[in-house]
Amino acid sequence: MKLDLSLFNPIVQPNVAPGKKYFPFIQGMRGFAMLIIFIGHNYTQFLTTHVPPSGVTHEWVDFYYTTAPAAVDLFFFISGYLSYASLIKRPIPFFSYLARRVRRLYPPYFAIFALYVVLSLLFPAFSKIPDSAGRAVIYLVQNMLLLPGVFNIPPLISVAWIMSYELFWILALPLLLDGLRMRAWQPRQRLLFWVTVTLTALLLYSQLGGPIRLIMFIAGFITYELLTMGYRKPLPKGSGLAIIPIMCTLIVLTPINLVGLTWRMLIIFISLIPLFLDCFLSPEGLTAHFFSWQPFVWWGNISYSYFLTHGLVTKAAGVLVIALLPPTQGWRDVLIIWGLPVVTFIPTVLFALLLYFGVELRFSLPPKLQSSPHPERPTISTTDSAS
Repeated sequence: MKLDLSLFNPIVQPNVAPGKKYFPFIQGMRGFAMLIIFIGHNYTQFLTTHVPPSGVTHEWVDFYYTTAPAAVDLFFFISGYLSYASLIKRPIPFFSYLARRVRRLYPPYFAIFALYVVLSLLFPAFSKIPDSAGRAVIYLVQNMLLLPGVFNIPPLISVAWIMSYELFWILALPLLLDGLRMRAWQPRQRLLFWVTVTLTALLLYSQLGGPIRLIMFIAGFITYELLTMGYRKPLPKGSGLAIIPIMCTLIVLTPINLVGLTWRMLIIFISLIPLFLDCFLSPEGLTAHFFSWQPFVWWGNISYSYFLTHGLVTKAAGVLVIALLPPTQGWRDVLIIWGLPVVTFIPTVLFALLLYFGVELRFSLPPKLQSSPHPERPTISTTDSAS
């Protein structure tokens, strides 16, 4: 039986409205970020077991766990940029906008949510659901409403806290733009407003803590305003790629306390803006070409389904490894750490494709192409985020 490759057209062919320019680097950024997150989730269960106490592998995992969270912040940035671009130009009826966003996010989420509930019943040793019926109902409702993340509630699906941040701005951004009549402001005024909000949030976080990574969406807002104000000067060739190792080095140098983490958030916030601008202003440049690599773009196209599903595969692999291959503090442990992402990659992609074609493509993605916002922008759904 011959496989009909046209089935994969929704993944390999860009969703571009007629007359609009396509920027593949945005989906490529999502694919690249998903790669970073996927590798990190392969290590999660081995931090206190198979990771050697010293040596190259120990240093690599330590470095990875310190810097990899910036990949999630890249998702937030892209989502913030695209959402802001779609809302700032003209008002959209709030409930119509909310319905579209709910349709985009919830069908794949509910499918995986239901699977997690079933698996929790089948494997109670791994269940996060409280034993009490009343508490269990409350916990499940909290998770269905995507409260874990912005609120200090353990998520049933470990990555769902990212969607909680997404939902926060889905609700807050249109209300802010309408309530403060920000569309009537000058771009410089809006830019100053968002910079002030960011600095205030960082100051409060340095003293009190809290969901500070919400500011990464604001980095996207600021980038849009810079382009609206006419910023078009290309950055030095390849500077966007150069920013990545510089950012990672600065992150590693920050101490692990509230003040140090505040600086870490500011470093990532500032780094993401020129990274994106380098791609946008020089679409034929080195950085844009790197993120436009076709496998990254294709992975970015299914990044939401992959984001929701990959954790189950890496969790199952980790449980099997710990049960069948206990730590030896030798070369076998090193091979497990380096080799497990290679072993789990194909299963995670297949699981993601199942969710993408079975649920996301059928129930979440719009049946017709959407026009990109002005000024000329990538024509990608504003809530296609995974982190």
